[in-house]
Amino acid sequence: QEDSISDYAREKAKESISFFGKKDPNLHLAAIYVLYGTDKIDKSIQADEEASELFVQERYREAGIKYAEAAKLNPIEYSHFENAAISNFKFGYYEQAIPFLKHVIDSLNPKSGKSEFVLAQIYEKLGDYENACK
Repeated sequence: QEDSISDYAREKAKESISFFGKKDPNLHLAAIYVLYGTDKIDKSIQADEEASELFVQERYREAGIKYAEAAKLNPIEYSHFENAAISNFKFGYYEQAIPFLKHVIDSLNPKSGKSEFVLAQIYEKLGDYENACK
């Protein structure tokens, strides 16, 4: 976080994200810049773009690493975590995908059902049918 940003500004940025979500992309971007700093967020955007290119090229392991990098830089963007998990899943790294999905479900909870669906697929691949059904 940038030292010049006050606690008040950070609190208002959190409120903005909570209230508006991504309805206004420019407001959302401004709020995460306040929370995490422009350098980190710009790097997360770059890592996400590189990961997407790798994914399209079916270089899933490398894509997973880049998505994880983006997630570390911008920890409130659930899609970075989901995409890291999906990349690992497609590469066959099922166990490595699970923590990303659980983080989305337990902490970020976008309520899209996507993380739950992919997690169920992973448990099915691992032969853990009880967790797959949950």
